[in-house]
Amino acid sequence: MVQNVHDGLEQVRRIPLAEVIPALYPGAYRSSERQGPGRVRWILPDGTKVNVLPLADGDLFRLMNRVEDHATVPHKGAINFVMAIQDTSFREAMQVLQALHPTIEPFRPDPRPTRVRPTLLRHPPRWDDPEREWMLIRDYLVGERRLPDTIVADGYRRGYVYAGTGLYQDYLVFPHRAAGPSSPVTGYSLRWAGTGTPSQERPVKWVASGSRLKEGWFTLGQSPETLIITESPIDALTLWASAIQEGVAHRVSIRSSSGAGGLTERLWQAFDAVVGAFDDDVAGHGYADWLRQHRSAGETLCLTPPEPYKDWNAAWQAGHRNFLSATRLWEREVARIQPEHQWER
Repeated sequence: MVQNVHDGLEQVRRIPLAEVIPALYPGAYRSSERQGPGRVRWILPDGTKVNVLPLADGDLFRLMNRVEDHATVPHKGAINFVMAIQDTSFREAMQVLQALHPTIEPFRPDPRPTRVRPTLLRHPPRWDDPEREWMLIRDYLVGERRLPDTIVADGYRRGYVYAGTGLYQDYLVFPHRAAGPSSPVTGYSLRWAGTGTPSQERPVKWVASGSRLKEGWFTLGQSPETLIITESPIDALTLWASAIQEGVAHRVSIRSSSGAGGLTERLWQAFDAVVGAFDDDVAGHGYADWLRQHRSAGETLCLTPPEPYKDWNAAWQAGHRNFLSATRLWEREVARIQPEHQWER
């Protein structure tokens, strides 16, 4: 079904779950119970309920009555659905979807009506009260996530994060850009920062409608030397805080791929070295495998958080630091500077 994982990744992600679910689970059916606008509920043979919002760039889904082991896997797209529902890896999920051929053909035109296929980027509106907006950002990123307040304040001042309103009320919004802070916004990552859980069955983590995830990323730093790829903006902020404490922030740029959605070889163009800093779980291991397979030239290293922590921010909150020591960034700098300062005899 897919001759090349990279070339076909976007098409596979967009396979409608209305085709994946009955193909994987004969006997699954749509519930007649009304859901939110545009949403449908599937009932699997084991009783699992799956709420689905069809979108052109990958259906949003939520497992309603099932313990989710992969909380960090974005709830979007056919690949993530198979990973979550079958407790499997990125590579195995791709194989599962390939095995459905010809039941599913991802390369055929999308038959869904235009009204559920948004193409324009939906820009989340922000609060018009900067003081309240800052309080929400500070309470979550500094208070709950334990990130340094100076780093969070600097990110807020530079427009790297703001608080959404309207449909995005109580979500933190992280703009994606292809290049520097002056380049156009190509999408937004969203992270729930309110109390309790989101209403109307919205996910804790998602992206704004119309986000072009392969054209821009949440980015920190401006160095072309080493790119660090993370799964989420909060992981990026955590590793940025560590880079500052380790004295190597001037040597790195950090980009969030938003899970599988932003993985593309364009991510690392013009970077000398690449570090994949993914979660220590099934999804993270799959992203690391993808990176190793597709970066054929240049130095490539994959890191996982220190045990027993699955993600970088959890390890940070537990007091771990020096996450980038394995990258030898400081040693490289010493090797570069030392010949320039040799004492002449």
